[in-house]
Amino acid sequence: MEVRSLLEKANADHVDPKHLYNTIASTLSTLVVLYQKTQPQRPLMTRTRIHSSYVVVFTDLQTAQDVKVEHPENIEMVEEPALPFLIKTYRDEVDGIVINPGHPSRYVLERAQLHALFIEYAVLQCSLTSGAWVPTQNES
Repeated sequence: MEVRSLLEKANADHVDPKHLYNTIASTLSTLVVLYQKTQPQRPLMTRTRIHSSYVVVFTDLQTAQDVKVEHPENIEMVEEPALPFLIKTYRDEVDGIVINPGHPSRYVLERAQLHALFIEYAVLQCSLTSGAWVPTQNES
């Protein structure tokens, strides 16, 4: 998959972040998210340092299925539309996301980078909307 190889290059600082975010947004319409089977349902989190929380996401089902967890009966794998998931994650005030943990294409997006990726998805979504879009104030 093109995105996984691009993430590997990005880890080695061989890819401009803007190009990376644009490629992710234009290539991945869904993300695979692991949820804990709790009430309420929560995404699986990981830590990259003490007192940090990062949401675990994967670029595709195959990559997600390769990861081993201690109690797989407590985990549910869900394909989520990328933009709504990123909005929800950003609002949860996490420190960021970890894409493809446990793989060579593992990539950590800090909160500011998550915002930049979110913007790329939003711009792409607006560009696909037909007709004119005119922002207005105090109107529905």
